[in-house]
Amino acid sequence: MASQAEIRRADILGTVRHSGHARVDDLAERFEVSVMTIHRDLDFLAEEGQIERVRGGAKFVEPEFSETNVETRRETNVDVKKALASYVATLVSTGDIVALDDSTTVEYCVPDVLSAGPVGIITHSLKVLNVVSAHAPEVALTGAGGRYCVETDSFLGQATCNAVERLNATVSIVSTTCINAAGIYHPDEDAAITKSAFVRLGTRKILVSDSSK
Repeated sequence: MASQAEIRRADILGTVRHSGHARVDDLAERFEVSVMTIHRDLDFLAEEGQIERVRGGAKFVEPEFSETNVETRRETNVDVKKALASYVATLVSTGDIVALDDSTTVEYCVPDVLSAGPVGIITHSLKVLNVVSAHAPEVALTGAGGRYCVETDSFLGQATCNAVERLNATVSIVSTTCINAAGIYHPDEDAAITKSAFVRLGTRKILVSDSSK
């Protein structure tokens, strides 16, 4: 499960995003922790590039169209991702055909999803392909090829979309980089169209995300 610090930092980020800025004293009072704890939380969020430290507090940073490398993302918010994975597995049934995108959040769902008994997996993630082939050889595995992108360890772009346009799944499980009232976003165009194609695959769609998005 997520630690108290991770939950508090996600809530702090939500507060700063909603207001555009926040003061240390106000955050300490709201979350009933010390000023030094808030300073450490803000320093952490600033290092992640999610806020900008300013005198006496922090302000929200509009997300740039870039994404951290896949190895860094695999080691970020691990407890939160594991908790999400446990819940996602309860939404998958024996006999499902599951489409999985290339996000690291969805990667963490793979063992739990396999334990639910799907008969098929469709993915464009090289990591997911390797995990499923190694640990669940009985599951029908379909890999969507295309342009390999080392930054995401996956296949992206129109060729990947073409590879899945005639496929169907009972469930699509995807994550994304940013969510707001208007919809979900990704900084890379090829990644965005590929994720959209995977969303369309499933009769049911599951968006897996934590509050930092």
